Amino acid sequence: FATLPLMEGLIAQYCESRPEFLGHAYLINQADGSSPLSKDALRVIRSMLGDRAVASVHRDLAVAEALAFGKTVIDNTPYSQSSNELLAAGQWLLQQLRDAESRS
Repeated sequence: FATLPLMEGLIAQYCESRPEFLGHAYLINQADGSSPLSKDALRVIRSMLGDRAVASVHRDLAVAEALAFGKTVIDNTPYSQSSNELLAAGQWLLQQLRDAESRS
């Protein structure tokens, strides 16, 4: 999370002035609910990002297994926790795009 201020600065510098820019959000990857350090880091990241931290994907061996087979986690293990979280994040993104289209 040390790079978040740099990322925010780059987005502000290169994206925010563009008329087609719709905003930005973050998906937090490999969240580990069993680790106190990971829980603390996730809490700090969410406090830094506020509502721009829209989703998190838990650390899940299903992701590594899918990569080893050259597949997406959704194709390889469609009922895993990470698959469900990625699908939910995708649905959120689609809804944001639909909302933006209906406003224009």
